[in-house]
Amino acid sequence: MFSMASLCLVVFAFGYLANQNILMYLGSLLPLVYVVWLVVTTDLLRLVTEKAEQVLDAAAEIPAIKALAGGAKPGVRSEVAAPLGTHDLAGHFEDKWFVYSMIATYADTNSVGNVYFGMYGMFVGKTRELFFKAVMPEFELKTSKFYILTRTYEHKFVRESREFDTITVKIKVVDFNRKFCTLEHQIFGTDNELLGKGKQSLLFVSSKDYGLLDIPPEIYTAFIKHV
Repeated sequence: MFSMASLCLVVFAFGYLANQNILMYLGSLLPLVYVVWLVVTTDLLRLVTEKAEQVLDAAAEIPAIKALAGGAKPGVRSEVAAPLGTHDLAGHFEDKWFVYSMIATYADTNSVGNVYFGMYGMFVGKTRELFFKAVMPEFELKTSKFYILTRTYEHKFVRESREFDTITVKIKVVDFNRKFCTLEHQIFGTDNELLGKGKQSLLFVSSKDYGLLDIPPEIYTAFIKHV
């Protein structure tokens, strides 16, 4: 679209300098023609896609194709449901990474149908809380002498995801000093494609007056084996 706008501007300017009305008309009308072309081709592509899906669905019901495909529809990813009672609700460790998976639903998407960008931060936050729960099962907020706060957070978006995609968040401790601890995270999609990555820095404050603390011994004990 930027290239088309630049071309139209050049054509119009050349027509103006050369006193050629036809070129000025052309430079003015090209954007409108381009927009119409975009609308027509987009609708055509959508129609072709819908028809292709209908053909694939119909073909999948043919007994011979069913037998060859093992009951799976052509072009559709086959997923084996986990047995009841085995779903990993609290996450698990894979080497140094703490891993948690969830399925994106309608509430996670925007008006276009993609998962809303702000939800990825929510996914990371949920995984971080479950990581804390896994490494510090005895932590009790009401009696704790310290709170864990987020000092900085950054995330690089790589790909988009959509409703009903499986979102897998991996998080681990990568660094710490006397005051701050750094966590790294990665987010993957249904086909294990990288959706985004980033890191965050944590600080620790007193639960009484919110004064900045050195990293509490409980945190060292819980985190050190996961670095």
